[in-house]
Amino acid sequence: MSSSNSSGICKYALSGAAPTKALLCCTEKNNTCVANPTVCTSASTLGYCWQISELQACGRTDSIASTACQYKTGIFCLQGHYVYSSDSSDKSSLAVNWILGRNQMKDSYNPTTGCCSYSCNLDTSNSCGSTSVKAQCGDSLTSGTCQVGPSNNIFNFAYVAEVCDTNLDLIIQPSNITLTPTSVNPNSPLYSSKSGSSNNNDNNSSGTGTAAGSIVDNNDNNVPVYNYGSPSMVYVQ
Repeated sequence: MSSSNSSGICKYALSGAAPTKALLCCTEKNNTCVANPTVCTSASTLGYCWQISELQACGRTDSIASTACQYKTGIFCLQGHYVYSSDSSDKSSLAVNWILGRNQMKDSYNPTTGCCSYSCNLDTSNSCGSTSVKAQCGDSLTSGTCQVGPSNNIFNFAYVAEVCDTNLDLIIQPSNITLTPTSVNPNSPLYSSKSGSSNNNDNNSSGTGTAAGSIVDNNDNNVPVYNYGSPSMVYVQ
């Protein structure tokens, strides 16, 4: 198996240096991790971590859940890079917060759609209004990509699923997948598995996520449906 660079966020949570069940902004360069940040730059890692024994999505019985949830004493994290603000008027940041905070069984499946206005809710009836931001995502128990935004300003946000314990650090990723977005705004701040960078004033961000799937029309031309193979482990050195 190939190696990958660790973000550090999982190890922070494992050691107790950062809390679980809270949005984290961690900067490995400065060895700092802030819970519930008001802002987070793309040079830092934004994410949530949970004890695997407390992760509700691990109640699933499929092969992806079996892969991600097998280390019962470990930590599971969803993470990415984004120019984040806690301002409630920043609906895209609200959507990214929702994407990384998906820990319940109902919002963990592929595909999953969240609708964000001043809060985010699971959209099961394709009723997200035109002034809201929609987040259309793949499985939360493996690395993937969400399409985020109103229909005229969609960007791709790639997230990484990481598992760590005392003697291991793993990236969970689906096999043999590529992303073909319906549309991308090149001026949107994003963490893209294709470009590996954010288009903003911070030039230190980099992308390591692997992303998903084919775009199909299920009464919504922007719905991404991800066709996963068996999930694989990438060992972090």
